[in-house]
Formats: sequence, structure tokens, C-alpha cells
Amino acid sequence: MGKFNSGSNLDVQEVIPVPPPNTTQLDGGNYGLPAYWNGNIYTTGQNFPLSQFRISNGSIATPAFAVSSNVFPSRGATPAVSANGATNGIVWVLDLSTWGSGGNALLDAYDATNVASLLFRSPASGSGAAGVAVKFTVPTVANGKVYVGGQASFTVFGLLP
Repeated sequence: MGKFNSGSNLDVQEVIPVPPPNTTQLDGGNYGLPAYWNGNIYTTGQNFPLSQFRISNGSIATPAFAVSSNVFPSRGATPAVSANGATNGIVWVLDLSTWGSGGNALLDAYDATNVASLLFRSPASGSGAAGVAVKFTVPTVANGKVYVGGQASFTVFGLLP
């Protein structure tokens, strides 16, 4: 995941999904890990949208197949995927743009077949909101629910019985 050197590295392929720091794109960089589901890789970086790359025959297709309409703040985000096998995939990502100001995290859900389609966004406050944002938090998916850690809180998202 570092620099590629064709003379000494045995990397099969290198894809730069977000502009690196110190380039013409201000505040670039990727600080989270990608998620994988059903032949797709999902990643986002600092001040960059959620991007979906397709994988076929061991190669990542570029440019990105789809991107979200919103961008993620400093430190980007780390996506998580839920699905029923190879169907009903959802990419979950936390928008932590309010970290440091006491604002709540926002939980976003995207269609895993095309991340340009935002399915859900949690409210910024009130009933149904996540807790106060904590940097580098990753949504956890288990038992049909999405769990979000916050500052002095823990929020569970899912269908009500």
C-alpha cells in the first residue's frame, strides 16, 4: 500500500483512488481501509467521495465505476458492507465531519451495486441520530443491525420490531 517500484516490487497492480497529499488536489490522502463485496472495492479518502471500483480477472478497473455525490471530511472514512450473500448489498459509511465540534456522526447507507445511490442518512440530531462523532470510527454490521460508537454513547440502527 505504499510506493510502487517496478524494479523491486512484485505488485500486480497499483490504483490511486484518491489524490495523494502534496499534489494539486488539496488535502488528499486515504486514511481508512477499503471494503469488498461481490467483485467491488469501496473506498474513500480525505475530502473525496465514496468510490466503487470493479474487480475482474484479478484486476481493478479504473476509473471508478461509481462515486457518491457527497465527499467525506478530513481523515475520510472506512466503509463496511452488509448483504444477503450476493444480493441486497449496502455500503455503510460514517460522516465524521462534526468531530471536534460536538456534533453527531452521520450514518450513510449506499446501494452496493451503485454507490451513486444514497439509500439512507441518519438525522444530525434528535430521535434516530447517532452519538457525538469520534474520529476513525467504523460502523459495525451484525445480526441485521448497524452499530455506531460515539463519544460516551453507543447507537444501534435497524428495523424496529
